[in-house]
Amino acid sequence: MRRIAAALAGDPRVEGLWLEGDDDSIQWPPYAPIDLHFAVAEPNLQELRAALHELLQQAGPVSDFSQQDAPLQGYAGTARLKDGTPLTYRLERTSQIAKVPRRAVNVLLDRSGGLLIPALSFEKR
Repeated sequence: MRRIAAALAGDPRVEGLWLEGDDDSIQWPPYAPIDLHFAVAEPNLQELRAALHELLQQAGPVSDFSQQDAPLQGYAGTARLKDGTPLTYRLERTSQIAKVPRRAVNVLLDRSGGLLIPALSFEKR
């Protein structure tokens, strides 16, 4: 997870990066399965979508990479990490972040100057 976070944090198009889960167990390793979300401004969404597989590969080989539309939010997909850990991800439009109910969240990167966390909605799904 640290290698993935470092690879995505190195890309300026990623404005925020967080894990989601059912409870606060996502705060500590091992992070399995991984439900990774990241905030991307609308002008960068398509470009980052196209580069995502390569960015994940920088952190280590991934297999079974998939990607599909996630209406309004952006894009979602799955992959399997080198050690077999399943990864689900969601590229979210920054404009839609506050409109999506969240479960437990572990923020890994926040380039918003502290605005990301208050924007996350913790209503029950």
